Formats: sequence, structure tokens, C-alpha cells
Amino acid sequence: MQFDASKEGFYIIDRRSPVGGKFRLLGVTFDPTLVMDTACFEIAAQAHARLKTLLRGVRFFNVRVLVWLYKSHVLSFVEYSTPAIHHAPAFFLAQIDRVQETFLEEVGLSAEVALFDHGLAPLSSRRDIAMLGLLQRIVCGASPPHFSDVIRRESTPVFPRCLRSPSLRHSCQLQDPIDGTHSRMMERSVLGIIYTYNLLPQHVVGSIKVSTFQRKLQMAVKQAAKLGVCNWASLFRSGIKRLSVESFQKLFS
Repeated sequence: MQFDASKEGFYIIDRRSPVGGKFRLLGVTFDPTLVMDTACFEIAAQAHARLKTLLRGVRFFNVRVLVWLYKSHVLSFVEYSTPAIHHAPAFFLAQIDRVQETFLEEVGLSAEVALFDHGLAPLSSRRDIAMLGLLQRIVCGASPPHFSDVIRRESTPVFPRCLRSPSLRHSCQLQDPIDGTHSRMMERSVLGIIYTYNLLPQHVVGSIKVSTFQRKLQMAVKQAAKLGVCNWASLFRSGIKRLSVESFQKLFS
């Protein structure tokens, strides 16, 4: 079978010496340096257009219905590309985050009320929870096999000082490749969130269903917001660096 020439191309993905222009894969625009700026611009623009249409009916619906409509028609569109843009710089992701911030402003909800009353966590939290869910799938053997070739269980763990106590570490430790010598892009990727996964308590990673695992993560975000933890919206990224392991794990109790 001969494919249409417009659907074929040769690219080399590299930060310093890329070859080829931008290309679309499964509806997401990739650039050969994987900065993902174009993808973020496109997603934000289309999401804002969908939001603008939804907000025309603000006076006809109550807040609960509007949140339901937002989740169905805007949030679902934004989140389909999460695995592709999760590693993008915060500057580009902020354009997408602004979509939900605009919605909350228009319907008169704060980020905390949206989280507690409607289960609508900030997009930064939802992205991290989604990628932690991927790690949980790998641990449970429910992910495509090629993921296990890159992300592996730790056979002879060398625990960092914060996990020296056996009571603080779970039985599903993953190999953490980030040692300070990698690029910022690698640290922002799913490999960079392995550190957070290794700090989770045993009863969380022991969840049989990924949906249960992710529900416990969202409950921890709610607890962090309730306690006024700094950077609670990015608890599993920058927020975790401000807490001790004991304080972090208590959020799940």
C-alpha cells in the first residue's frame, strides 16, 4: 500500500540538531525539539473557543450544570493531549491552564471551591495525577509493554536519605534516572515524577485499580489545599519539595 506523500516524512528529534519541520501525530502537533509550544498554542486556542461557546449559556444554567458541561466539552478536549505536553515548559502550559482559570472566574468559583465542591482540580494537578496513573499502570502490568522497557522496578534499591526508614517506603519502588545531570525537559517528563511516586505510602500504590489510585491522589490534593500547603496545586511537583516525607504521606491518611 502506498501512502499519500503528504502523510510521510523524515524527522530527527533532537534538542540541538533537529531535522524536519513540525508534524501531527494522533491530533497533536509535535516539533522536532519537543518544546511543544505549537501544540500548547493550538490546544489553548481551541479550548478557549469551546469555552466561549459554553459561556454564552451562563444565564440559563446553575453552576453545577456549567461545571458538568465544562468537564464534558472543554476539559475532555484539553486532557486528551496530556501525555504529549506534560513535559512542556510551564510558560507554554500556563496558556492552557488559563482556560480553566477563565471558566472559574466567569462562573464565580475559586480554585478551592471548585476542588472541594465539584472535584475540579487545577490542570497542573490533573496532569501530574494522570502521569502518576501511568506509572501505576506500569507497576500493575496494565500498560503497553514498551513502557516497561524504559521505566523499571528497582531490583536493588539505593534509597535516598529521606526514605532510609523502611516504614516510609513502599514495595513498588521504581528506578529513578534523574540524578541532577539531566536536562530540564527530562526532569519535567514522566521520568521526573518517579521521585514523587517512590514517596507515596504503601496503601496508595497498593491500589488494584488505577482509578482508585488516582482518587487517593486527588484526596491528598484536597487535604493539602485544606491545610493551606504552599503550592498545593502543584503538590506532586514543586509542592512536594517543601514538605518532609512524613508530612507528605500524612496527606493520604
